[in-house]
Amino acid sequence: MQSSLSNLGLSRRSFVAGVLAGASTIAMWPKFPGAMARDLGADKFDAISMANLVQSGEATSRELVEQAISRLKEVQPVINVLSAERFEAALKEAGKKGTQNGPFAGVPFLMKDLLEYPGIPFQNGSRMFSGHIGERGSDYVTQIEKAGLVVLGKTTTPEFGLSCTTEPVLTGITRNPWNTEFSPGGSSGGSAAAVAARVVPFAHASDGGGSIRIPASMTGLFGLKPSRGRNVQARKQGLPGDLSVEHCVSLSVRDSARYLAMTERVDESAPLKPINFVSAPASKRLKIKLIISNFYGEDPDTEVANAVRETARLCESLGHTVEEGSWGFSGEELITHFMTVWTSAAAGVAGLYQQMSGKRPDENVLEPWTLKLAEEFSQKPKEAMPQALAYFKKIAGQYDTWFNDMDVMLSPVVKGKGLPIGQIAPDVDYQTLRRDILDFASYTPLHNITGGPAMSVPLNWSSNNLPIGSQFAAAVGEESMLLSLAYELEAAKPWFNKLPPVTA
Repeated sequence: MQSSLSNLGLSRRSFVAGVLAGASTIAMWPKFPGAMARDLGADKFDAISMANLVQSGEATSRELVEQAISRLKEVQPVINVLSAERFEAALKEAGKKGTQNGPFAGVPFLMKDLLEYPGIPFQNGSRMFSGHIGERGSDYVTQIEKAGLVVLGKTTTPEFGLSCTTEPVLTGITRNPWNTEFSPGGSSGGSAAAVAARVVPFAHASDGGGSIRIPASMTGLFGLKPSRGRNVQARKQGLPGDLSVEHCVSLSVRDSARYLAMTERVDESAPLKPINFVSAPASKRLKIKLIISNFYGEDPDTEVANAVRETARLCESLGHTVEEGSWGFSGEELITHFMTVWTSAAAGVAGLYQQMSGKRPDENVLEPWTLKLAEEFSQKPKEAMPQALAYFKKIAGQYDTWFNDMDVMLSPVVKGKGLPIGQIAPDVDYQTLRRDILDFASYTPLHNITGGPAMSVPLNWSSNNLPIGSQFAAAVGEESMLLSLAYELEAAKPWFNKLPPVTA
């Protein structure tokens, strides 16, 4: 962000001071005159900046969309982020949407292939649905349309979102723009890799066990998992114990905040009070509990631990209070019940195929990982699912009380500083793969179980130049607190201008 600040005549110190004083971060973003606005890439503009260019007449939506498509075509052979495209339709829509009044009118966007969007292949990352075309939208898709976003296509995801990397058989390996020998994570891996490579400024993502926060951490993006019940309805019907929520991965905090304001429930029966658009930091200084070990009491990679401790020191320098603590629950019990619900999803997929075809699925239809997850669920006693749901209800009831003596919880997002391609792939031996996934992703499922909001903030990089996110979590419904803190962190330690080697 340094070059952007100099365009405004601001030093980093004065910028930070202004933000911490409560000035809107939006006002701090540069406004480029038309002569400078011909390169309209996400390496220079976030989504709100792009929308402002369209609204002011300095650029057209078609220009934004054409350049995003060109960038997507450039990086696709290298990092493989696209599962399906609708380029012609997007170009036709650009002129129309560029005249709308939505907050993102005319801005190019990508959808993760776990959500149905009319007219685009809806394959869930699986050969089981290969070639299936989305037929209907949802309230969530309606809000995306109202925002004025121009959808270019679908991004890659592991089969049914059941892994923390993105290496499905259907679309092949998605690679990390920071190092193509490493994974961008999952299950929102395609969205995260596309945004990190500056194809688009933000993209749709979803999180059922860490699937927004993990890829955001691994690709140097901001990733907020909203509270359960915050979103308008995204799917026709949720499964028992459904842990997933919708949101995005973004380059700027304000894009995420504005997108949340567009997609939150505001009806009279909404379970959470709407927060609207959180546009700036808050003056309140927070009590932050720092937790370094994972749910099992094991320490992360040394560089991950050091990075999160550095984040804690940054928070202290901003006037917040940080005290070290522990989780206060049995990690083994939590993961046992989490895996009951996780495996039930795979069993539901296998059962659906058998219902549709009259045959049991094999490895020509579903990946070995999915089949083995389904098999694990079939071997559980009948009472396992009711017990898991009862546990979820119990710990969700306890969760908010943990925040009686703190405002925010700070921890790593994942245990390691990166995942080499192939280490967590769907054809790895099942027990090895199960162990490695639960070990690597051992900081994020809690917030899906409890329904609380959590975010990954890209504040640190490893010695081999891989991003390391820091996870902040709060009580249910407290997204406003997290976003306010994120604005502060973004101002104090900017990440927008940190570009990966693979940048469109």
